[in-house]
Amino acid sequence: LKLPTGKFDQTFADGPQAGEILDRGLQLGTGTFAGQGIDLQLKGSTAAMATASLTGVVDKNTIGSLTTAGLGNVGDGIKVSAFSNTSIQGLAIGTTGQGNIIANNGADGIDIERFNTAQVGNVSPVSIVDNNITLNKGDGVAISALGSYNGVTNGFVVNNNKITSNVNNGVHLHVEADANMDVNM
Repeated sequence: LKLPTGKFDQTFADGPQAGEILDRGLQLGTGTFAGQGIDLQLKGSTAAMATASLTGVVDKNTIGSLTTAGLGNVGDGIKVSAFSNTSIQGLAIGTTGQGNIIANNGADGIDIERFNTAQVGNVSPVSIVDNNITLNKGDGVAISALGSYNGVTNGFVVNNNKITSNVNNGVHLHVEADANMDVNM
């Protein structure tokens, strides 16, 4: 599904049942696929306002494997990228009492990157709630805000997750240039 402009609103719930593994990757958007379990990418146009937008839920999935390292994805478990003139609002990765198992992936468990003039969570925060994020080869959760957009603050909620035994950081927050990030943990 290519998202050069427009809106995408999708719920990924009731994913693979116990024992099934999301290991080939689901890619939504444009760009380079590098073995992620779920890859959500938004790229906008040259218009001055955010044109492509994403909201939705990723819940009740096994992304990688808790028990077998070789069944994890080559890249991130979940990768979310927002490029120029796009907007991600209210995206939920996991919900209260449910969540995802994101384990044994070759890079970060969850990696969210906001570039240039993209807007992420400034109206309705992006939430990462009640997930089991473990044994990934990078960070458990990595969130980056790169460059600013007229003082817009990017909002995230990271609560009630089990984040253990990842090779790098449990949670890595990266803010670059004059970007702003508000994280409730």
